[in-house]
Amino acid sequence: MTSKWLFSLALVGFCCSLRLSMGHDAKIWATNTNFNNPRNWREGRLPCPNDRVIFPASSSVLIFMPESFSVSEVVLPINGELVFPKNAIFNLTGRTETASCPGQDVLFQPNVESWYNPDNWNVTSERMFPETHPRRNKAVPHAYQVPCRWDRVQFPAQSSFSVQGIEPPVSIASLQINNRIYSQIDLDALLSTPTGKLLFHNNPSIQITNSLCTDPKGCICGNEEDLIFSAICKFKPCPNLMCLDPIEVAGHCCPICGAKLTAKFDTDFKMQRFLELHQNLHSNELFDRVDSFTSRISENEVQTVFVDYTSTNFVANKLAQLMNSIYKADVNSIRSYGISAIDFQKSVRFESQPPTTDQHSSSSGMSPGGVAALVISIFICLGLGAALYVYRKRQLDGFSFARFDLRSDKIELELGTTPHDELEPGETPPPPSATSVSKDESKGFDNPIYGTSVTSEAPSDTEESTETRDFVENPMFQLFEDTQ
Repeated sequence: MTSKWLFSLALVGFCCSLRLSMGHDAKIWATNTNFNNPRNWREGRLPCPNDRVIFPASSSVLIFMPESFSVSEVVLPINGELVFPKNAIFNLTGRTETASCPGQDVLFQPNVESWYNPDNWNVTSERMFPETHPRRNKAVPHAYQVPCRWDRVQFPAQSSFSVQGIEPPVSIASLQINNRIYSQIDLDALLSTPTGKLLFHNNPSIQITNSLCTDPKGCICGNEEDLIFSAICKFKPCPNLMCLDPIEVAGHCCPICGAKLTAKFDTDFKMQRFLELHQNLHSNELFDRVDSFTSRISENEVQTVFVDYTSTNFVANKLAQLMNSIYKADVNSIRSYGISAIDFQKSVRFESQPPTTDQHSSSSGMSPGGVAALVISIFICLGLGAALYVYRKRQLDGFSFARFDLRSDKIELELGTTPHDELEPGETPPPPSATSVSKDESKGFDNPIYGTSVTSEAPSDTEESTETRDFVENPMFQLFEDTQ
């Protein structure tokens, strides 16, 4: 008896380890029709006690209710279901005006989502690095974001949902709804009930195969087929890209900015062995912001996609290049990975254009050289603007510009004059005062640049002395003189 138990445990352990080594993916439904989800309300908030809750008559959905809530009034749909948890409390308060909840009509407005929309699924996979994330992995192609024929499909517990658009027909490995595993018989029975018709619309065809991928090389998803791939890609229009030469990725609806490795393998290739290098390198903190995903794309090829998690971290190409070097060295030596050839491609996003904030942004990035050129252009424009401003000011009354004489500690002021057309005929400007003062008496200010005292000399009608003409030009003054 003991030997039988040991044999059974060993067999179970072998099957579990085999299943783990195959890296089965799970696709988890990401949306819901829950009462407590603010996105399901037209007002973008949950109802408060004085609100009147309206479930539209045409809203044929199943709604998971909270354990307790209070509202003024509820208008029920013609066809729908409210699912209450055990011992739920439901209060109808009537309208009582309070400052915190003045009361209004709030409309329940959930979306009935499509099976083939990649945004409606969360992916877990051992072929995805990092393996767990509080966000979507950017490297997973669209075809692999939707359940493949080998995947386990889960609809979370304590949650309601509404799915449509299951056309063409779907084949999956297993189905779990509210923690219950469904066989094909169980699912067919559910789809024939009013509740099943609210969960899955339009009598869909869902085939549960119970066929797990047992090939150590990995299994082809199957969503690359034309009908299924077209159904997926109609939800993913191609955005404006931030790179000059995006790369084509198998299973992706659009070209992307990133890098990829495509490896041709031999008969002794094993996916788990191939992924060991990914696991080791991703554990390095240098690459912890790179998303990658590996999949078998044909009978003898695997593809790994690399994308930077943030647009300010340009290391996806570096990680891809490092892996390419290691795999290529292995191809030329012992071939421990079972690879016969490796191909490396990348976009130039990280070489010539630093990108902006998001993959879905439509504005183009600017390189460091472009930033420097912009800054220099701004300074040049400011300088020219200042030059024009000073030049014009020199033509106005009362403005003076100084020339400094370093050797004689003198300053000469070039004064603005009265415009000629404002003088009376035959009138000449009055001569300046010829009063002369001593240096100490006439000192106006200390030149902060040269550290010397300056004196003003009174202009005279006679020709300037040699000492007066011997001065040093202010460079900015000379610049504007030349411009004039």
